Amino acid sequence: MHTDGSDGSRRPPSPDELWAGIVAEVATMPDVMANLLREHQPDAKGYCTGTGCGSAGRGMPATRWPCSLHALASEAKGAGASPRSVSEERTAPGS
Repeated sequence: MHTDGSDGSRRPPSPDELWAGIVAEVATMPDVMANLLREHQPDAKGYCTGTGCGSAGRGMPATRWPCSLHALASEAKGAGASPRSVSEERTAPGS
């Protein structure tokens, strides 16, 4: 709960505040960011091929790319809150 400030009443966090908190948390986990960005890529028709983005029981992509997990990892990476992970360094071009 957050304090509104005007009258001191408490209110639940807004969706934007929740999203910012999740982005900040993921930004501290470089391996998680790298895995999400690597796994959640578009197929030839523009659907995400990542785990959890397909239709249940069929494995067919059902979520348009970029999916919310790719967007989360991308925004967290852009936040610059964490150093490059060892796995990212090993897979960097020219490694």
